[in-house]
Parts: sequence; C-alpha cells; structure tokens
Amino acid sequence: MILPQIPFRETHHISGRAVALAESRKCQLSDLTLEDFQKLNDKFSADVHAVFNFEASVERRNGIGGPSKEKIARQIAYLRSSLV
Repeated sequence: MILPQIPFRETHHISGRAVALAESRKCQLSDLTLEDFQKLNDKFSADVHAVFNFEASVERRNGIGGPSKEKIARQIAYLRSSLV
C-alpha cells in the first residue's frame, strides 16, 4: 500500500506538504500527479490515487461499527429486529 512502514509522524509531515502543494496550485489533492507525490517521498507508488476513491475507502472500514455497506445493513437489521 501507499508509504509502507513509515512512522506516522513522518507520513503526517508528508501529507501536510502534499496539502500545501495542492493549496499553492489551487487544486485538489487528487489532482496532484504521481510525480508530484514522488517528489514529496520516493516511496509513493502508482496506487497513490486509489486513496481518493472514497467509496472503496469506506468499504475497507469493515470492522464492528464501521461504515461499510455490510456493517450498516447489519446494524439496520439488528435495530429493526429489536423494534418488533
């Protein structure tokens, strides 16, 4: 995945620089190119833009209480059954 095995404090700094770059260009983070990200850190790979697929991001959050469709459907079913 993106920026593997880099401490949070460093990835936090890198993401801050990415935000600053996007702001300076008056664009969205998703508009930055792979080359832009790699100038910030050479460990970025071609999958960097996958992080901007928000539906996929939500679906990956599949733990108890998570926002994935499966977990939401399960909660709705549970709540409906408790109303009867």
